Amino acid sequence: MRTRLPIYILLLALSLASPGIGAATPDDRAQIVKVFVEQIRFLEKRFDGSSNSRTKHPVVLIVTSESEFLKNLSPSDASYIIMPQAEVIAAQLASFASLSKLVVDGEHAVLNYEIPADDRIGEMRFTRKAGQWVKRSRNETRSLASARGFYGRLYEGVVCKDGTEMAYRWNYLASRRAETYPGTCPAQEFPDVAVYRKQQPRP
Repeated sequence: MRTRLPIYILLLALSLASPGIGAATPDDRAQIVKVFVEQIRFLEKRFDGSSNSRTKHPVVLIVTSESEFLKNLSPSDASYIIMPQAEVIAAQLASFASLSKLVVDGEHAVLNYEIPADDRIGEMRFTRKAGQWVKRSRNETRSLASARGFYGRLYEGVVCKDGTEMAYRWNYLASRRAETYPGTCPAQEFPDVAVYRKQQPRP
């Protein structure tokens, strides 16, 4: 008697053998991330005490549990750097992109992202042409509540440090986006933490 395998086992075997969804090589990932960074160069500007400052910095991509695919990437140029979440928290950075759900399906790919410094949440779609990945489209929304929740989750239990980007951001927003603003902490706990706690479901 021939034993029939359950359909989900057959589908799993096919997905593992197929070069379709999720089969992204390290080179694919590196190309896609580089194209993404080229589209968000506004993150080269950070909160530093002056709205008119023209100082540029590498774009920071934070490594979280949802962006493990960044861990083994080595940036091919100095336009961006990849930082573990712990290092971002230690430096108290505010300007970075959080990537998630990179899916490659043949000649097409989609990447989800969140950029809390600019209240942006979106997805970028890519197409492979002549062996190179190019941006096909970019769709995003703006959400201050989501951005503040992101910062609150990231910096819950962290004491604000003077001179850090998060301290400058705090004063920038409190001063209603003044041209110049200080980098001293108005208090110990970032106000985003209270927002994040309010967003959590009640027990």
